[in-house]
Amino acid sequence: MMGIMDITNEMVAYALPSRATLARSEHRLAAHCVIVSRQEIKNDGAKKIGIMLDHGHRSGQDHLVKIASWSGYDSRTRSKTIKRRIIDIDSGSHTAKGCADAIKKSVNVYLGGISDDIEVYSAMGDAGGGGAIQHIHPKLIANGTMACDSKRANWTTYYK
Repeated sequence: MMGIMDITNEMVAYALPSRATLARSEHRLAAHCVIVSRQEIKNDGAKKIGIMLDHGHRSGQDHLVKIASWSGYDSRTRSKTIKRRIIDIDSGSHTAKGCADAIKKSVNVYLGGISDDIEVYSAMGDAGGGGAIQHIHPKLIANGTMACDSKRANWTTYYK
């Protein structure tokens, strides 16, 4: 009978998945999450999508977080609810145009082909830096991501 003291480093190494296996699994999970989320939007019959944005720089890492929200149905109770899913996270840009271009690309990939009736109607984000919502919103209208009559709002609450 083998005891814990009999386990070698080599045995542990062979028992763990490789980096390639972990990366492949993460890619498959990400693809699955996007497909399920897109189907959920379609099943809910969503017509107007809101996006929440956060652009920043933390610990030497630039990030542009994009979250979609829409009115849908709770899967258990079938009552109306607001649903939210992360579209993606990338490094974005330090300019409003660069952020708007990154958002357009992400939104087109995420919402493309679900329905011609879906529109990004509202955007919410912070009011500071090159990625400030008051600077990005006009660029999103100009690049066709959002409608001319779309709405924008600044974050009103920060959690520390």
